[in-house]
Amino acid sequence: LRRLSPNVIHDHAEGLSLIKVGIPALMHKCVFRTVHNAFEFDGWLRVKKLIERRIARLLGVKTITISQSVFSNESKRFANRSTLCWNWFDDSHFRPPSDKERIQARSELGLESHEVVLLTVGNGNDTKNYSSLIRSLPALIGATSAIKYVMVGHEHPEGKERQAAREAAVDRLVEFAGPQQDVRKYLWAADVYVMPSLY
Repeated sequence: LRRLSPNVIHDHAEGLSLIKVGIPALMHKCVFRTVHNAFEFDGWLRVKKLIERRIARLLGVKTITISQSVFSNESKRFANRSTLCWNWFDDSHFRPPSDKERIQARSELGLESHEVVLLTVGNGNDTKNYSSLIRSLPALIGATSAIKYVMVGHEHPEGKERQAAREAAVDRLVEFAGPQQDVRKYLWAADVYVMPSLY
């Protein structure tokens, strides 16, 4: 931070958030923290996070929330004042593909033209609820025999998605693509974007 001397610091991860926003705030930097999830912390963890958020606020850190449910959760659960700024995207980049672009994207990803491709993009955690989608695949197989679920992003740290795939006997229908630099290619190749999040 001393070497780069940035004018503004923006943090958007929950892990170690007080350290990541507190140190720059103590260095008199302008610090913003975006909360992307309705964290349902209870018990001691809730108290700890409430204290962390209060200390950050006292240090001058501004909190931004990305949806009404996240805004309400921060307010009610952590007494954390925030500014609601709806999630956004670049609609000139993330646009529907042409037929040619769609065919090319599917080819690059090794997806067959007859496969119905379901896609999720995000960090695998309990709130994202990807395991429920995986457990529903056997029911969807009745509607189409050529279904494939592609999960782009980090998997659950406890491997819950892979466990759900094994238990539902749909391992062959699930592709764990991991984090990707070019997410648009996956969006273009998919037939259905699925958002099974609890919020």
